Amino acid sequence: MYLTCPRCETVYAVRAAMLRDGQGEVRCGGCRTVFNALDYLSDELPRPGAVAVDAATPGATRVPAADGVPEALREDLARMDEPQPATFRGVGAWAAALALLAALGLQYLWFAPQDLSARFPMVRGAVQRFCLETGCMVEPERAPDRIHMISRDVRAHPRYEGALLVTATFSNGATWPQPFPRLRFSLYDVNGETIATRTFTPEQYLAGVLPADAPLPPGQPVQVALEMLAPEEAAVSFEFSFL
Repeated sequence: MYLTCPRCETVYAVRAAMLRDGQGEVRCGGCRTVFNALDYLSDELPRPGAVAVDAATPGATRVPAADGVPEALREDLARMDEPQPATFRGVGAWAAALALLAALGLQYLWFAPQDLSARFPMVRGAVQRFCLETGCMVEPERAPDRIHMISRDVRAHPRYEGALLVTATFSNGATWPQPFPRLRFSLYDVNGETIATRTFTPEQYLAGVLPADAPLPPGQPVQVALEMLAPEEAAVSFEFSFL
């Protein structure tokens, strides 16, 4: 199709797709006249000998023709030549969204580690390690059933008559540090009846060794010594329990 400027009579070779964005309204690149292209379109050259500027001609011939191409068509041609950045904008948007999600996750981990550990127990160990490194506060999980006895011994106290010296070595089998447990020590007679029992707190059996609020690290053996009065009845067995 051919388009003729009604004022300067410049002729342009156009395609229907080039007029879509301008909705038919164009500006002549020569005289700057704005007009409705639909009123001045024809399928043939409007006059013999006329030379039409081909707006779609690639290469060097586009440069001299650019000044004579209507503004709406020049924008179309420019869009055809420019690389489309939509893909890069999309990647950038996804990267920004992921960075925002990561920042929100770190804020949640810092300000609400206890809630995160309660909702997702499988990450409690990682949360506690994070808080140990960064200083955030999280109440350690107690798992006395994960504490294992390595060795134990009961004998007459070497310094005090009528007393027992009890030693025990245990370790934390959990994958995270946990508070030291309470220790229950029980003695039994020949019939399996309990003849004496006592529960020791961390403050008692860690005195002079570690602070009572120190964590019990995973996999590290800890030895403690307990002192107690010997029962009048003879004991034949004993037992430790972690509470």
